[in-house]
Amino acid sequence: MRRERSLRPIHTEIKTVKGSVYGHILLGNGGYASVDSVSGVQDLRVSVYKAGVDDKVSELITRSHIGDQVVALTNFGGWKSSINSLKAEHHSFGTANLDLQYSHTWKGVVHAVSSAVGQLEVQGDGGLVFEKKEEHEVLAHKGKYTHTVDVISEGTGSTCFKSWYTW
Repeated sequence: MRRERSLRPIHTEIKTVKGSVYGHILLGNGGYASVDSVSGVQDLRVSVYKAGVDDKVSELITRSHIGDQVVALTNFGGWKSSINSLKAEHHSFGTANLDLQYSHTWKGVVHAVSSAVGQLEVQGDGGLVFEKKEEHEVLAHKGKYTHTVDVISEGTGSTCFKSWYTW
């Protein structure tokens, strides 16, 4: 009898007051990743892996105050497997811009809110259905999954969420 190996959840927490964060984060099977910076750019590639049919929900949180966030979310398991067990929050304060590029295999709900000053843009491939599209708030979903990506901009920076990113 052959036993399947279980993939363990990976927990990553990065905090910096001064300095940028550049890196590749592996996330899946109930794992947690948090990146918090006060001053400096966040340039992250996040690969989400699927542990199987009973994949647990993983969580990704990014927060920035002065530096920009560039987050590219990819599917570690290949193009055919969808990313549907991810809960995420991307939060910017001050002058930080958000540039979020999710793989076209992502499925879930995106709720994006910006202050009265910052520009807000949400785009996706043919599967993204907009429920609410206003100047400073967008609610959209892709597929029948309920895990939410919250995108919050409380400063003067611009916000862009795209769900069609491919490599």
